[in-house]
Amino acid sequence: MRQYNDFLRVIPLGGAGSVNKNMFVYETPKDIILIDCGIDFPEFENEDRQLGIPDISYLEKRWSKVRGIIITHGHEDHYGALPFLLAEISTKIPIFAPKLAQEFIKTKLKDLGISFSNLNFLLNQEKISLGGFRISPFRVNHSVPETMGLCLETSLGKIFHVADFKFDLTPVVDKRFDFQRAIHLAQGKVLALFSDCLGAIEKGFTKSEKEIEEVFDQILAKAKGQVFITTLSSNLSRIQQAINSSLKFGRQVCILGRSIEQSVAIARKLHYLKVSNKNLISPEKAKRIPTQRITYLVAGSYGQPDSALVKIAQDKYHGIRLLKEAVVIFSADPAPPGTKDKVDRLVDGLTLLGAKVYYYEIQENLHVSGHGSKEDLKLLLALIKPKFAVPIGGNPRHQRAYVDLAQEMGLKRENVFELLNGQILQFHPHQVRISGQIQLKEVFVERKN
Repeated sequence: MRQYNDFLRVIPLGGAGSVNKNMFVYETPKDIILIDCGIDFPEFENEDRQLGIPDISYLEKRWSKVRGIIITHGHEDHYGALPFLLAEISTKIPIFAPKLAQEFIKTKLKDLGISFSNLNFLLNQEKISLGGFRISPFRVNHSVPETMGLCLETSLGKIFHVADFKFDLTPVVDKRFDFQRAIHLAQGKVLALFSDCLGAIEKGFTKSEKEIEEVFDQILAKAKGQVFITTLSSNLSRIQQAINSSLKFGRQVCILGRSIEQSVAIARKLHYLKVSNKNLISPEKAKRIPTQRITYLVAGSYGQPDSALVKIAQDKYHGIRLLKEAVVIFSADPAPPGTKDKVDRLVDGLTLLGAKVYYYEIQENLHVSGHGSKEDLKLLLALIKPKFAVPIGGNPRHQRAYVDLAQEMGLKRENVFELLNGQILQFHPHQVRISGQIQLKEVFVERKN
């Protein structure tokens, strides 16, 4: 077999053939960069509080080659394992992240008692040089603001790494996808696109986040007493719309749950959330206000055992009791892996307490995906025009659906690679192939909070 001195090796340690633990190794003969470092969603942890993190054994003898870690956005399946990785290695590696993700990371490091100062901003117009890699970020849309796609310039060509994304022309708290910059970066030949594929089964374009507020309005217009709205703590668009709708109907907002309290504090600090101090009230003050004038934004949309909403359902949350005829709105992804049974139990418990519960089985329009559907994925392919494509961030059925739509867009079947975690995709000057596989083991750590 022909040998090449120059190569680019891409190895997913998580996020290929799976949704969580996203982590990708990009390696040349002299340099390595890492993109993302995620966990299994903390909302999915089992009862013994174990979290899955990527197996980084492959890197143990290669840390001297690692030039940096780039975090694409502020979701824990893309950054949550970073504190555990930093606690295990002695090498000081620069970490680049958008401002919002950086604040989330700092909070996590502080919670775990880890000191690490070598964090850098990742801004939309910057170009980063890390060894032989030149990395240019560009803004995309997702369910958390400041999500970045990446253009990697290497000696073998340009690689686009676009993890979670969609096209949203009317984002609530974010800016639009930066079409102009993405197209500019794609000028000339693009060797490969590593693309989110989780929505590859869904028809059309993914809906705009902005549509959710009308649904909140319809429900709150009929609510006569308590209202509880639960969503992911990182979904700042959803939180802002819940606030907007509450204010329309004369309700102040009370935050319940540590994760959502932290997210709201960070988002207000960075000016992503618009709510005045007078309209954001404490649980103590909420006890003195008529129930029809309060909306509770509460953590626990996936039925996490220690969450505020579960404790409320058990009548164990700091004196806040759920009253009969209370309205509870679940506004989050209706069916992420490992959560359905917990959510169903929670909905049943709230129903038995007399609440009117709005959730995925009775109302489909309480959630908008942060992932692009078929037409979003086709549009990205049309903008970038890669020679090769690799679907990431989805399960095998999503990868296979992506293969089909990529072929519709003119790519050859043999130019679309369905990688699994641990497989090595190797680019050479005149050849691209899966060259082997490293063995990955399951690694678990204890969740501290």
